[in-house]
Amino acid sequence: MRNERRPAMRTLFRQDPRTILLILGSTLLIPIAVLAAVACTEESGPAAEGTVTIAVGEVPPLIQEPRRDIRATGGIGKDLSIYETIVRAPHVAPPTPPPQDHTAYSPDDLGLAESWEVASDFNSITFTIREDVAWHNNGGDWGDLTTEDVAFSFNSAFAADSVNNGAEEIGPEMKVGFDVIDDRTVRQNIEPGGFDPTWAGLQGNAGINGIDCVSKKAFDELGV
Repeated sequence: MRNERRPAMRTLFRQDPRTILLILGSTLLIPIAVLAAVACTEESGPAAEGTVTIAVGEVPPLIQEPRRDIRATGGIGKDLSIYETIVRAPHVAPPTPPPQDHTAYSPDDLGLAESWEVASDFNSITFTIREDVAWHNNGGDWGDLTTEDVAFSFNSAFAADSVNNGAEEIGPEMKVGFDVIDDRTVRQNIEPGGFDPTWAGLQGNAGINGIDCVSKKAFDELGV
């Protein structure tokens, strides 16, 4: 049996060298999985400290004007939780749209807005932004999220020359623009008759294409 199996293995490796990598990878994953399981037990003591480095194929500029943002903040920035969307609409089976009332959302689905109100004439949506949402402090102290950040991000993404993937999925009737009302309130203006009941999914969490809010201060100082 031993002599018969060796030629078969040599033939297999010769035909597909990637098999070696698969076997080695599987072999290496076993002790890693065991160590991970041990690390989770109560007897393992304090958790290890340090820096986790995540390998990615490409890291575009993460401080980028939303109108130019094809996938930098909307892809890597969102996937790695660097940026957040204004809401995260709960999944509902088509063709039913996401709930329009914020009270139908769980706390985990509210995103950067803690509440909102759709106008009775459907010509605007007024958002109340959460307090004390701190920006990552890479490259400087950017403070907390402001309504100016929200308006800047959406108005840039909605610009006529924008290549923002998330904005491209939204009809022009919904992209009239955002106005700052006060330090916690921002209003999205909508063309009369153009209200889209699926706005929460399109503007919040349509895959990697949800429109992310970026720090205007950080962009003004570091952005490209």
